[in-house]
Amino acid sequence: MYDYKYVRKRKTRIFVAIGAGISTIVVATLCIVSFLGKFVGTFTVRLETGVVSLTLCEKSDFQEPTSFLRVYALQPFQECEYATLINRVGDEVLDSEDSSYLLGAHYDPRDGTTLQSFNFLKYTFFVKNVGNIPVTYSLQVNIIDSKSDNGKLVDDTLRVMVYDNYIYEETHNATVYAKESITSHHDEEGNVSYREKISTDEYGYAEPFQSTSIITTLHEEFFDVGDVKRYTLVMWLEGWDPESNRKYDPPKNARIKLGVEINAYEI
Repeated sequence: MYDYKYVRKRKTRIFVAIGAGISTIVVATLCIVSFLGKFVGTFTVRLETGVVSLTLCEKSDFQEPTSFLRVYALQPFQECEYATLINRVGDEVLDSEDSSYLLGAHYDPRDGTTLQSFNFLKYTFFVKNVGNIPVTYSLQVNIIDSKSDNGKLVDDTLRVMVYDNYIYEETHNATVYAKESITSHHDEEGNVSYREKISTDEYGYAEPFQSTSIITTLHEEFFDVGDVKRYTLVMWLEGWDPESNRKYDPPKNARIKLGVEINAYEI
């Protein structure tokens, strides 16, 4: 049996959220908001800076640095499978500034241009330390809001894969996260576990969400002057999840709102 605690461990860290200062030395907040499920939504990134100077860009050359990024008009999500992402799309395409957030979009076959839905959403952006001092920061991926449909939640089948890599590294390190399963199994040590499978048996288990409202919290302990990180967040509704209806159609009236929070500090 494969233990995918570090499955496809492409160095991950996630992002999304509504930022709030933890203390007076919290000086940077990244904000990404996305909607999955029935409703159209937006995907935004906002960075507030103070003593610590970080900047954002969708491209690694930082020719257009900004403190605000947004993706408009996200359509409803259909179910997808991890195998499709990894075997048909691949890390090099998913975790790339050259591939658009529309990579997982479906278009009306009658005209080929009208956006109908998403199989998955991927968004890549870069963070750079443009200040004069090294910093440390944390990234927390949050579930800000969730609405059920007759008791079914979008996060029952939600998978979040986060890529986190320095741009000088030719790597695509990532981790897959999922809500804990409603049924237990025994791990390799014989302990009872509720970790959810990423997809089918061959892909092992995802890392569990940190809580009902937090997917994960990660930490960058030393982000030096001039350092650049590439982050890619990939979200989909797993068609092989036991909670899936296997019709590639998530709960009609359910929705989930994800946010990423980055708080930066002086070292």
